[in-house]
Amino acid sequence: MDSRSVFIIFMILLIMSGIIYTVIEYLPFWRCPQRVRKNINRSGDNYNQILKVIKHYQKERNELKLEALYFLLENMSQHLFVDVTIQNEQGRQLEYDSSKYANLKEAQDALDEIEQKNGEISWHVKKAWNDQATITSELLIENIDEAYNAWQTLAWSKDYDIETFLNYILPYRGSSEPLDSFRPYFRKKFSDLSSTGDPVEAAAIINDNLKSMFGFNAKYYLHPTDQSLSEMLASGQGRCEDMTNLAIYALRANGIAVTSDYTPHWADSGNNHAWNAVLTADGKAIPFMGCESNPGKYNLRQRIAKVYRKMYAEQPSSLGYQLHDDEKAPAWLRGKSYLDVTEDYVNTADITVTIDSIASPPQRFLYLAVFNSGNWEAIAWSKLEGGDAEFNNMGIDLVYLPAYYINDELVPAGEVFLLNRDGKREELQVAESVQDMEVRSTTRMKINNLTGENDITNLKSGKEYELYYWHKGWRNAAHNTFNANELHFEQIPENGLYWLREKNSDKEERIFIYRKHDQIWY
Repeated sequence: MDSRSVFIIFMILLIMSGIIYTVIEYLPFWRCPQRVRKNINRSGDNYNQILKVIKHYQKERNELKLEALYFLLENMSQHLFVDVTIQNEQGRQLEYDSSKYANLKEAQDALDEIEQKNGEISWHVKKAWNDQATITSELLIENIDEAYNAWQTLAWSKDYDIETFLNYILPYRGSSEPLDSFRPYFRKKFSDLSSTGDPVEAAAIINDNLKSMFGFNAKYYLHPTDQSLSEMLASGQGRCEDMTNLAIYALRANGIAVTSDYTPHWADSGNNHAWNAVLTADGKAIPFMGCESNPGKYNLRQRIAKVYRKMYAEQPSSLGYQLHDDEKAPAWLRGKSYLDVTEDYVNTADITVTIDSIASPPQRFLYLAVFNSGNWEAIAWSKLEGGDAEFNNMGIDLVYLPAYYINDELVPAGEVFLLNRDGKREELQVAESVQDMEVRSTTRMKINNLTGENDITNLKSGKEYELYYWHKGWRNAAHNTFNANELHFEQIPENGLYWLREKNSDKEERIFIYRKHDQIWY
C-alpha cells in the first residue's frame, strides 16, 4: 500500500472518529424533548454549562429530576436580571445607590441633588444578564437536588403533586433579581422545623422568623432592581418585592409551595404591590406578606383592578404569548410568565368594550387603564375583534380608560367609564349642562367620630388649586385659591370624571365623580 493510500485511510479514520466523538458528546442534547432543545440553542457561550447538567441527570436516571431539569430549561428564556443605572441627557452614567441612605426622603434628596448638578436624568439599562447565558451548572444542579430532596422528605410536602412541585417549589428565582444560591442556607436555618405536617403552619413559623431578619424601607422604591439573597442578608431591608422574594427562598428551600401575587398598579391610589401566596395540597392559594403578615392574617387595603401571579413557566394566556415579534406592549403586561388570579381576591365582572374609531396604524389589542400617580396605566388587555374587545375578571367599583399602545405610549381609545358595584358600565362623558361644585379634598379621607363631613378638609389655606375634567384628555376647567371651609367652582360640565390638584403638586391626588354635592373617590 503506497503512502497516498495510507494517508487517505488515516484521514477517513480521523473524520469518522470525529463524527463518533461528536455523536457521543452531543447525544444527551438530542435525547432532550424538542421544546427543550429549542431553548438550549439560545444559551450561546453557556451551552457547555447547560449540557453538563443534562448529562448529569441523564446519567443519574431519576425521571422526576430529569423532568424538573427539562421544565426549567424549557421556560428559562424569559428570565433575566437587568442592571440599571442613571444617566444624564448626554448619556454619562452617574453613581447613585438609594440603599446608602437612611430613608426615602434622604434618598430622594440625594437624587434631586444629582439632577441639579448634572441636568435631567433618567434610568437606563446598563447590562442584561439572561439566565440561559449566565446560569452555572453548579447552581442548577444544587437547585434541583435541594428542591427534590425537600419535596420528597419533608412531612408538609408529601401531598404536593408533580405540577405543584414544578411550578411552586422548584424555580430558582422569585422575580428578576440577581441569581444567588439560597436553598442550602434556608434548609440549614430551619432544619429543626418538624412540629407540623401542614405547609400553611410551616409557612407561618418560617415567616415569623423572617420578620426579625428583614423589614420594609421605602428608600428601596428608588432602588431600580430587586435584591439578591446576599444583598438582602447584608441590608436587612427592602421593598415589597424583596420581602416576597425572601419568603419565597425560605419556603421553597423547605419544600413549601409558594409564589408571589401582584397588582401592577393600584386602581385607587399610586404605586403597585406584591405579596405572597402559599399553596395547600389541594391547590388553594392563601395570601400573606413575607416578613410582615402570616397566612390567614393578611388583607389588601386598596381596591384592585387586576391581580396577577408570578410564574416561572410561560403561560399561553399571557399577552407576551400573543405578541408578534415586532409588536410592543406596556411593560408590566408584555411578559409571558404570569396568570390572572383576580377572581381569587375581589368581585369581578366581564365586560365588552366597543371602539368607534380604528387607530392609525390599526392595533390588534385594546387595553384598560387605571389612574395611578397622575397617569393612566395599562392594567388589562384584550384582542380586538371587529371593534369589540372582551375583558374578563375586571375588578368592580373602579374607573377605567380604554386605550391603545402606540409609539410606546397609551393613547385614549374612548371615554372613561365606571364599572359599578353591579358590574355595569356607567359612561363618564361630560354633558353640555353645567353645575357649581364645592369640594373639600383632593383625595379620600378617613372620617372618625365627626358629626358632619362639611366641617373638615385636607385643603391648605392660601394654596391655589386646579380642577380638571376628562374629555379625550385632562382639560383645565377652573382654578381657585382656598381660603375657607370649602373650595368653590362655577359652571363646571356635569357627569364627568374630575381631578383636583394643588398647583405644581406631585400629582398624587385622586380622581372623583360628583354626585348630589358629594365627591365620590376612585
